[in-house]
Amino acid sequence: MNLKDKIETPFRINTDLRILFFFDENVEYGAEMLSLNIPGIRIINAENGYFNLKVQLETELSDQKVFLYFPFAAPK
Repeated sequence: MNLKDKIETPFRINTDLRILFFFDENVEYGAEMLSLNIPGIRIINAENGYFNLKVQLETELSDQKVFLYFPFAAPK
């Protein structure tokens, strides 16, 4: 399954889903993520700037579907 499918499928299955977190420990999808453009879904590399990202998610992105790409392992 390619990254585009991994993004679109959860949003299609759960229409109430607003933010999808994606952790890529081995950065397998880094290059593919940079080239993606999916209508209706905002794609953000969430590597840095967490406070700004939180504010952005609560304000200007509050009514949009968002895919957050983290190029590291999921926290434990």
